Amino acid sequence: PGMSEIRPIDAASLLQAATNNLRQRGELAWRGDFANLDPAQPLSGIGIDSIEWMNLLLELESLGGFALHNSELAGLTRIVDLLALIEAKRRP
Repeated sequence: PGMSEIRPIDAASLLQAATNNLRQRGELAWRGDFANLDPAQPLSGIGIDSIEWMNLLLELESLGGFALHNSELAGLTRIVDLLALIEAKRRP
């Protein structure tokens, strides 16, 4: 496979890479770490504002090579839901 086809190992790694990229560009003020959060924690309670969420979702699409649709995002309430969606999108 070419370099463009290499993807992070799993959903958690992709989420971490997206978070790191946004922080490096100054597009994410949130200083938390998804790896240290309870996967059952509600996304609404971790302190990321709506603009940062949009940036994070766009970064996930860019890094993962997939599209996230509003209908899929509407059902996301917990961290584990986001990870499951990313994992499903990464499958060929």
